[in-house]
Amino acid sequence: GNSRKAPSASACRNSFIAEPCWRLKLITQFELKDRLSYDPGTGVFIWIKVYRNKTRLLGKEAGGVDCEGYRIIKISGRSYRAHQLAWLYVHGRYPAVILDHRDGARDNNAITNLREVTFSGNSQNQRHAHTDSAHGLIGVDLNKKKKRFRARIMIAGKRKTLGGFATLEAAHEAYLQAKRQMHATCSI
Repeated sequence: GNSRKAPSASACRNSFIAEPCWRLKLITQFELKDRLSYDPGTGVFIWIKVYRNKTRLLGKEAGGVDCEGYRIIKISGRSYRAHQLAWLYVHGRYPAVILDHRDGARDNNAITNLREVTFSGNSQNQRHAHTDSAHGLIGVDLNKKKKRFRARIMIAGKRKTLGGFATLEAAHEAYLQAKRQMHATCSI
């Protein structure tokens, strides 16, 4: 029998491939360009060749947006995130690391909006506070002992306190300034 095991569901979920069809080979740049046209300025893919009675798709935008906001395009039984295909289309290879949408819009797949970053670099573009945030702003919490808002930032895996502030807005502004200065891939 086949001793090769399927990756776990979480491994597939975190993969750049949108679904766990792990036995299917990845599409090549040649195959991609044979089936889809890509406008690097808009990030839109258009079907130029289809199979199996799908002629209704010819000339139409490829794919649809998933629940996380990414455009997903299905080709030969395998689903791909459109930003991964855009990178392949233009550069002839899949990204070596994570692709980041500079503007934070997951469905904006214009090539100028995409860049290769590390996992850490991608995390630096968090634009919204976690759902359990008491104040709704990233980088800010309340120092209950001092009754002041505290701005904090992660630098090289260590949390650094930026200071205490009388207002939530002042603490958040201090965090944003520090983030723009200290995080190379920050785009907020």
